[in-house]
Amino acid sequence: MEDLQVLRIDDIPLLYAQMAELGIQQLIDKHIKPHGNWAGISLGHLVQIWLCYLLRDGE
Repeated sequence: MEDLQVLRIDDIPLLYAQMAELGIQQLIDKHIKPHGNWAGISLGHLVQIWLCYLLRDGE
């Protein structure tokens, strides 16, 4: 039988909401301009999601 790993996701929305309240996404978008060919989500949004992952997984 294959081992199952259960991950809690209840802290990710909390981390994301706290970062949104601090305005991290807007600060990054204001000060760092991506390359002209950048398409998709904003750089600030991408960094905010990446920070959530790092803080969540940093055991």
